[in-house]
Amino acid sequence: MHMKILRIAGLCMGAAFIFLCAGFLWFTYSIASSSPATLQNADAIVVVTGKASRIGEAINLLALGKGKRLLISGVNATTSKNSLRRMFKGHDAMFGCCVDLDRQALNTRGNAAHSANWARRHNFKSLILVTSTYHIPRTLAEFSNTMPNVKLQGLPVIAKHIHINRWWAYPGTAKLLAIEYAKFLLALLRIHILRM
Repeated sequence: MHMKILRIAGLCMGAAFIFLCAGFLWFTYSIASSSPATLQNADAIVVVTGKASRIGEAINLLALGKGKRLLISGVNATTSKNSLRRMFKGHDAMFGCCVDLDRQALNTRGNAAHSANWARRHNFKSLILVTSTYHIPRTLAEFSNTMPNVKLQGLPVIAKHIHINRWWAYPGTAKLLAIEYAKFLLALLRIHILRM
């Protein structure tokens, strides 16, 4: 009887391992095959901070009129609008009228919560979310959970040092994707539990 229980437990663990590996392969494939789609205009744009390239992409979208306002979420407490102006020269007018900074968010869940409050204050019903390619799935999950009635589009920004298409050949990229996949699963699990 004891051996039978161990055998069943071993089979369950093996099945769970295969499921997780298959999920990871799907996760990496979906990221690698994603490309910046033709974006529809939205009420506003939210960029989840990290690399400067993300902010640059978001500012370009604002300049193109893809949104009426931009929220830079998760800005370092020491970063000012003036320092961002200096970094992205030629966009002074936009920083004066249409760019807001959120310094309170400390993680993706916080980005979603503070962005939801910002969108509610401005009565925004559609957003473009700008973040790194590997971060798009978790960002969309967190934002969809926080603002289910807001239409969301994701713009993946491909970081130059991340080798998405051949991640298995680059240990640093493989580790980053594995960590992000684990965070994505935990976010989905937490969201599912909260909805029960």
